[in-house]
Amino acid sequence: MSHLIIMSNTTKKERWQIISSIGARAVLGRVVRAYDNLFGSFTPHRSMLRLEHFNTKVFSWDYKKMVRRILLEDDPQYFYKDPEQVQFVFENRQDEWNSGTLLEPWFTTTNKPSPHHIIPTSRGGNDNWKNKRFMDRIPHNHFHTVFQNLTPVEQFIVMMIIHKRILNPEFVNDMRLLHKQIGEPDCYKDGTIDKKRIK
Repeated sequence: MSHLIIMSNTTKKERWQIISSIGARAVLGRVVRAYDNLFGSFTPHRSMLRLEHFNTKVFSWDYKKMVRRILLEDDPQYFYKDPEQVQFVFENRQDEWNSGTLLEPWFTTTNKPSPHHIIPTSRGGNDNWKNKRFMDRIPHNHFHTVFQNLTPVEQFIVMMIIHKRILNPEFVNDMRLLHKQIGEPDCYKDGTIDKKRIK
């Protein structure tokens, strides 16, 4: 109740807006730190490629081939509005960032791996080995801080939203067209998802 005393001259609505904006900044800070810990100094399109590699066990061959064709493009101009600026920001800050923990083997940091469901069981993923990766608890927590309970395809969408100011619209459009061409349930191998439960 102390905020009522500190902000005694504000209305209830104004207090709610101030408190919620402070909470939103704290959440945003947590997400940014978790993202940096997962992807380190990799540029956004390389981070998306790492994400594809991390989730690859559940993807159908057709989807994997098509998304890699986009993400393995050589021309930085294809991915970014200003490639030189992106390269400067990400590559010149490598001393400040690590190389990311997303693809690190769990056994380098823990004796008690935490099972991670690539397609969350609550979103239609099953509990077999095709749908599991084992991670250290800390990167596992970071992963869910950034991506919550999203499916692998939705994670790509989140990555594009995070970096929307610097991404080239052509690249974003190609990713959208890909996901229109192959509907989400069809992006995954049979046996890793209950297609009736994914929404």
